[in-house]
This record gives sequence, structure tokens and C-alpha cells, in this order.
Amino acid sequence: MAKNKTFGIVIVVVAVIAVFLLVNSGGSNSGVQSITGGERVRIIAPASVGVGDTFQLAYDVSGASGSWAIPMEISVNGQCTLATEKPVLFNDRGTTQSHSETAPNNPGQCVYSGIYAVAGQQFNLNSATVQVLACIPSCQWNTVSACGTSANDGCGSTCNRIVQQLTEIDTNCNNKVDITELSNGITLWSNDQLGITVLSQAITDWASR
Repeated sequence: MAKNKTFGIVIVVVAVIAVFLLVNSGGSNSGVQSITGGERVRIIAPASVGVGDTFQLAYDVSGASGSWAIPMEISVNGQCTLATEKPVLFNDRGTTQSHSETAPNNPGQCVYSGIYAVAGQQFNLNSATVQVLACIPSCQWNTVSACGTSANDGCGSTCNRIVQQLTEIDTNCNNKVDITELSNGITLWSNDQLGITVLSQAITDWASR
């Protein structure tokens, strides 16, 4: 009789523990966390855009798992406007979510910031600055020779680069001598436009490529 009583107590204890674990694990969602307060959000924006350009303003979530939704209140200083001031991030849209914004038609800068809330707590977002430029520099290397070391950047200035030219026979500046360049070098040497030592070095470079 004592053995049966002990066995019954053990069964009751095991049943209580099982019910406790089931309730605290969320049943079939066992091991899946929801909003914990450890989630963090940051704004991601391009460093610079051209006047009137459309660009992506993104929000990156870290430390989140399971089902979550994070409301935010976004503000911007400067000439920029906001497509939405109160976006809400949802887990089924990914940890990085974005929307399109349009830069103003005048140069300047726009600083995005704001707040977000998780688990009843409010947090500050980082600030992200976007420079709005009248002209976006773009190095126009297609307008110079293969060995050109500088080119117009399209905004009234220049871009510079280091060129690896093996010898003056290396006319495409790819740091080696091919058969076409060697043939051209021989022609130049024949016409007294190239020294014999330069040609000899080019032959060595061509043979060892």
C-alpha cells in the first residue's frame, strides 16, 4: 500500500511539472520568443544623393525573433519630407524594411531620427544624415586613355588613379606586354622612335608573361 501511495505522488508531481512547462513554453510555439525588450532598431540611409533623387530609407531590426511588431515615430530636419512619419515594422516583412523617399530640389542635408517602442519601453533611434548634392561625382574614365591618371568627375573637379604601366610599350597599362604591343614596339624601334634597351626589356616581359 505504501509503494502505491508513493507511486501516485510521483505521478502527480510529474504531471504538475509537465503542465508548468507546457504553459510557459507557449504550447506548440515552444522555444519561440516574442517581444522581449531586447530588440533594437537603427536607421540606414545613403550618405549622399542628388537633388530630386529617389532613395531608400531603411530600418534594421536586431535581437528579435518569433512574432513581433515595432511602432516608430520618425522626424527629419532639413528640407526633406517624410513619406510616412509613423511606420510599423512587422516580423513577416524581414529584419530590414525600407520605403522610398525623395530628396529636395535644392542642395543641403537631411537628418533623420526618431523613437521606437518595444515591450512598453521607448528608445531613441540613431540619427542618419543624408547630404543632398547639386551634382553627384562620377569618374568619367571612358573619356581618357587606358593609361590616363585623371579624369573629369562631372562636377567640375577631377578623379585620380594610379596606373600600373610595365614599360612605354605597355600601351593599355595592364602591367604586361602582349604580342600586339610587342609588334608595335618593334615598329617604333625600326623607325628610331624607341630605344633598343626598351625593346629588349619588352621582349623579356612578353616572354615571361
